[in-house]
Amino acid sequence: MNKTFRLLLLSSFFVPVFVSAHEEGAHGDDGDGKVAAIQEDLDYLRKTIAEKEKDLNAKLAASKADGEAKALEVEALKKALAEATEASKEDRRKITALENRLAVLTRRAGDYHSALEELRDRLADLGRSMGAGPLVSAKTGSGDHVYQVVPAWPKYPEGKSLGSLHGDVAADSAGKVYIAVGGTIQVIGADGVYERDLGDRWGGVHGMKVRKQDGEEFLFVAQTGAKKVAKLKLDGTSVLEIDGPPKVDGMYGDIKEYNPTDVDVTADGTIYIVDGYGKSLVHIYDKSGNYKTTFGGKGTENGKFDVCHNVIIDTRQANPTLLISDRQNNRLQLHAMDGAFIRTIDAELRQPCAADIYGDLLAVGELGGRLSLYDKDNKLLVRLGDEPADREKGNGAPPESWVDGALVAVHGCTFDANGDLYAQEWNRFGRLIKYTHVKQ
Repeated sequence: MNKTFRLLLLSSFFVPVFVSAHEEGAHGDDGDGKVAAIQEDLDYLRKTIAEKEKDLNAKLAASKADGEAKALEVEALKKALAEATEASKEDRRKITALENRLAVLTRRAGDYHSALEELRDRLADLGRSMGAGPLVSAKTGSGDHVYQVVPAWPKYPEGKSLGSLHGDVAADSAGKVYIAVGGTIQVIGADGVYERDLGDRWGGVHGMKVRKQDGEEFLFVAQTGAKKVAKLKLDGTSVLEIDGPPKVDGMYGDIKEYNPTDVDVTADGTIYIVDGYGKSLVHIYDKSGNYKTTFGGKGTENGKFDVCHNVIIDTRQANPTLLISDRQNNRLQLHAMDGAFIRTIDAELRQPCAADIYGDLLAVGELGGRLSLYDKDNKLLVRLGDEPADREKGNGAPPESWVDGALVAVHGCTFDANGDLYAQEWNRFGRLIKYTHVKQ
């Protein structure tokens, strides 16, 4: 214990004791007794001080030990944090390296595909120069429904390509084709040559239709990631947007549950939105975007869906109806315009994803690598692009495995104004096939 502190402590006891002894010594003869009492008090004080000093030293030692332990703990935490930070940096480096490798492979695949198309063009030119006639491309189908691949479509300038595809395709009355690629919507002219993009605001479009209203054509698009459905002019200008799901209590607990995959509109402007990647609900809005009602939901029974991936309004009969692609239930459902279930058109599909109508003809695109055609009464006519059976399918099927005319994984399909049929594949290397009808 500090020496000064001890002296002060003792003095606080000594002063009154000595003063008392002095006063009493002046009035009596018991000085020796008083000295003995003072000595006894001093001994008691020394003992008390020693005990307090021992206690304080013990607390000081314990505090010091605790401080050292905490310092070691802090150092250990700092070391662990540094190691975790370094590991995270290494993981990020690995991820970046893998992303760069994937980009290189994708670019090489695109270069390979472009080189293959260029080789086909050169072979065709060589054949014509030798009097052999045009190079014959692959055909698919049977009877009155045979379709032939249009080679080298579309044509891109240097530095442009399809890229990874997981969207849709649509066509306007002028023969232009709109392709939803990863970051935008590409516009291909009627001559098959790339014209322009509609800007990155419309990246990530999943479902898409061209529809005419009041004499003008518009693009109706569903952006799954953005939780948005929009009506656009053909130059990409927004006219109407519906953000998020309907504001109905209890319908959605979180906006993450809402993932619209497609949209279509009636002649009077009524809007139908399918929440295919969300709750498998179909929402109906008026032409101004005001919510009206909802039907469907998750399930396997009639009128329920397991990924209602696509919706199209069928006007081939006197009374319009809804055709809804029930992807994971492998069927196409027919509904009344108010949502009432009518019947199942086809329950033997391979994950139907898309549909379009030209005249009396209905085309349904299947993720299982096929297109199915139906007549006005929804009777199956033919399956297209289904050969050979052992071809490689899916998003990862590389260009070297593609078979001319045979489909990989149809995610979008459309007819153009001439009745030519387009199949947009779900493929990270970018594959879109144009078929033209072969007249018998």
